[in-house]
Amino acid sequence: MPHEALPKNTPALDDDRQNDRPPQHHNAETGVIRSNRELEAKTDEQKAPGMATGLKELYRPDERHSWDDWCPDDIATSADDPAITAKYAVVVRKQPDRSGKGGLMLHSITVQSPLIRKVLSKVFEDFRGLSTKPKDLTFTHPFREFFYRWDSFHAHIAACKDHLTIEHMEILREVVVPQIQPHIDTRDDLVKHGLISYAYLWALFEPGMEIYAKVNKHDRIFLLSETRYEEEFFRLSCRYVDYNGKDFGYISTSMTLRAFDGVIPISELDVLPAQFHSDPDLLRTRLWNRGKTFENLAGVHYKGYTGQYIPKRTFSFGSNERLMESGRIIIDAKLFYEYSSSKSPHLSSLPGSTIETIDVREAGYMELLRRMQYPMPKPTQFEPTSSSNGKAPVQVLSELEYRLCTPQLRGFALSFNEWSTFYVDCVHDITFSIEAFPRLVLPFDYKELILAFVASQLSCNDTFDDIIQGKGEGMIILLHGEPGVGKTLTAEATAEEMRKPLYIMSAGELGYSAGEVEDNLRKVLQISTKWGAVLLIDECDIFLEQRTISDMERNKLVAVFLRVLEYFKGLMFLTTNRIGTFDAAFQSRIHLTINYPALGFDSRKHVWRTFVPGTSKDATVEHTPKHAISDADIHALASIELNGREIKNIVKSATLLSTSKRLPLSMSHIHTVLRVKGIELADN
Repeated sequence: MPHEALPKNTPALDDDRQNDRPPQHHNAETGVIRSNRELEAKTDEQKAPGMATGLKELYRPDERHSWDDWCPDDIATSADDPAITAKYAVVVRKQPDRSGKGGLMLHSITVQSPLIRKVLSKVFEDFRGLSTKPKDLTFTHPFREFFYRWDSFHAHIAACKDHLTIEHMEILREVVVPQIQPHIDTRDDLVKHGLISYAYLWALFEPGMEIYAKVNKHDRIFLLSETRYEEEFFRLSCRYVDYNGKDFGYISTSMTLRAFDGVIPISELDVLPAQFHSDPDLLRTRLWNRGKTFENLAGVHYKGYTGQYIPKRTFSFGSNERLMESGRIIIDAKLFYEYSSSKSPHLSSLPGSTIETIDVREAGYMELLRRMQYPMPKPTQFEPTSSSNGKAPVQVLSELEYRLCTPQLRGFALSFNEWSTFYVDCVHDITFSIEAFPRLVLPFDYKELILAFVASQLSCNDTFDDIIQGKGEGMIILLHGEPGVGKTLTAEATAEEMRKPLYIMSAGELGYSAGEVEDNLRKVLQISTKWGAVLLIDECDIFLEQRTISDMERNKLVAVFLRVLEYFKGLMFLTTNRIGTFDAAFQSRIHLTINYPALGFDSRKHVWRTFVPGTSKDATVEHTPKHAISDADIHALASIELNGREIKNIVKSATLLSTSKRLPLSMSHIHTVLRVKGIELADN
């Protein structure tokens, strides 16, 4: 296993110096220094390779020379010849210490004894980057492998029963102990007092251990791969578990600890071994639970979200995190990497993972039918529309891998129409509003007709599809009328009643050329179909008006729009503020058209009652009304000719004003907002 050179302030892992040098002979022509010091084998020359119970010591004056005996009479022969060294159980190589301490330092240890290799295979089992199978098993200075498995090394020697194996292991131990034991003692003394020095960070962090760090205010556990000292940092290379929309796997990353003087408490390190956390058992339990949730959220899920999230768009300054309160999200890592221009991470496979199929979609169709007030044909079983029939094969993670899972999820923020990264701890189930659809200001028969269309489409009971398979399977509802009369609210309430996501797209976001519109529209339709979402294309006037001979570019847009809609299989709402003259081709493709007249007096009263808040949930004003607005006040407010959006904004502003003063909402707050807007309320 290769090792990095330690910085100057790091103690070498070889403190015993060969100050008593053997007799030397210097050849002026070659510069080779030789000695005949050697522990001779206790057996004869005919022993099998590596079976001679002996130690072969080799030396070299520097890197330019080959390894040799201390043999002044045969300076031209390299002693590192397999023919010479092969019989020995252990071969050690020494060279002059260049650190300024003088003497000789141990360069490497080659284990040739198959008996030793058999024991070491157990000592270093699962040690990353080390295999005891090759015949040339060489350990190089500073021999960290032995340091990290020191207790195991001694335990396996003590467990040896075979006499020859014990002899071979004792040879290796005599070489290794002086290199390792002083550092074990120093490390143990520091750790006993809860301290560590920069020079001994390597001794604190063992490859393969769980390490803890707080990343973006979230507790994390990583699996340590290796460490190394750099010019001003101690780098820890590690791994964690992530999901790319198809598979779970390891992602490699690294963290650094800046150099420091003296000793500091281990608890003050930005990264520390997980066992040094203030409550390691609680930490592991919490992260195990979070990892289990992360695994369960593989695939596609429609969820609620409250907390920090990271939008895909980049910012020139400040933190990338933004706050979302009571928002709706789609968790879908596969589409995130496919459509957000983010590169899918390279995952290393997990060892020993098993595969099972889990349900990753949620359906509210049966609940919708139970709440409908009119008889319906018995529906077929609802199956989510996706390439995997609502199921996704995922690995079943191990106990350790649950703890290593990233806290981040990828998907789409429906509240802000952007691909984003979310945090597992901020995801929650959605509490659907049962009042949204009943509060719609629509004639009752329109509501029932919308629900009938929706239920029929979802249950696949529509027997009036196009003759050509795949065409005409969608449901398109056109909503037209002035701004603020409830068009968008109708789509929102319908999606809420269906317990499905609402994917809102402005017609302007589709592009302005025929090619752009076709590509973007196909993408939007594919996404909404996979998510089982209700699609709302807002302000699509440009696509609906009658085509003319003079405007060829717009004619192309309309033709593209019509062609793509033919094969849409979901529920779509189109909204427009002005009706004008419909293109005849659109009239035949729209299943239901709803005209929204300007709000009348009774409708405005309904809207005011809808938006004026109810009982307070604030503990400081518990059991007190959140407003002091009477029916007479509502009656007076309804006399003002306002649309629904304007009423909503007035109530929102007045509520913020009352909240800032810690008072229930009253007419005085609404009067203030109306005056700012230049609206006068007639006296009763």
